[in-house]
Amino acid sequence: MKNKGIRWLLHLLFWGATAWFILTAFAIVGHEVEMINDTRTVRVNWDGNVVVLLSIVILLSAGLFYFNLWNIARLREEGGRWRTAAYSIGALLACILLYTAIVRLPHFVLYPQLGFGLVMSILLFYLAVSFGYGISRVWLTTESQRRQLFLEKKQTELDLLRQQLQPHFLFNVLNNLLAMVDHQKDPALATAIDRLSGLLRHVVYDSAQEQISLTKELDFIRHYAELQLLRFEAGEVDFRLDIDGLPDRYTVEPGIFLPFVENAFKHGAAPEEHSFVHLYFDLRQPQQIIFKGRNSVWPELKKEQVGGSGLTAIRKRLQLVYPDAHQLLIDEENEAFTVELTLIPGNINFPYPSHQKSGHHNILTSP
Repeated sequence: MKNKGIRWLLHLLFWGATAWFILTAFAIVGHEVEMINDTRTVRVNWDGNVVVLLSIVILLSAGLFYFNLWNIARLREEGGRWRTAAYSIGALLACILLYTAIVRLPHFVLYPQLGFGLVMSILLFYLAVSFGYGISRVWLTTESQRRQLFLEKKQTELDLLRQQLQPHFLFNVLNNLLAMVDHQKDPALATAIDRLSGLLRHVVYDSAQEQISLTKELDFIRHYAELQLLRFEAGEVDFRLDIDGLPDRYTVEPGIFLPFVENAFKHGAAPEEHSFVHLYFDLRQPQQIIFKGRNSVWPELKKEQVGGSGLTAIRKRLQLVYPDAHQLLIDEENEAFTVELTLIPGNINFPYPSHQKSGHHNILTSP
């Protein structure tokens, strides 16, 4: 916005300076010098009729100038050079014809006529300036885009190298750790490492896709919850993940539900306290997914939970991915935090007969 204001200010200065130069060069008919009480006064005499005619030429030149800028901006399009030249010549001829038609009106009969060479010179001057300015803008824009593409290409190459190196390194480390663990003496640690490896594979590979099956997303949530529950003693967290319906027929944005699950464990589950995290997926309606999450609330974490950056980010993400196909409701009570998200996926598969009834599954319940 600031650069745009500066650009328009420079335009005003350019037109003011050039118009003043033209008027002072051709509309002044003489100077009168008077001596009054030893004070010398110089009076400039303007030809008002010439000022009017020159102003008309300058206004026509302004129209020619900005039309030509618009014309030059299309220079990179197919056939742009010949079309730009034809449009510029046509606009110049149109200005000459329009000026000729104006000065032939009855109002201008008694006006002194400007020479054709003068009118043509003014129009050609502004046309030449517009060409120089317009072509420089096109060149700067092209160079800026070229630099941006170069940087994006380098960033893409760097990201590709990171994607190739980091996941393999992490997977190798996890596999080495898993091999070092005694599965009989410490089965929980072995299971945790195996689950973590599965989560990483999901994040690296499945999340790169635009859509994944809801079944995969639910498996990811289940594995994530299993890892979170390892932090607590048995009975400290009442966790439930219930599914009512058939998840295989839906595809969703990868990780679209995870922020709510993360938020529930981060702010709703406290060690050495009785906490609860309940997740429910209602898939009984063929055209929508209803997710409901409810978790306990601890007073010291209320403010952080409601105003957390995770919930703000998921709102923005929903607006981008499901702009007109979602509804998000969040409610905080004294003892519970509740979220309800309704999605209308754009791609729904129906592998099951329409008469088959949906089932209610409890796929994970904490001990």
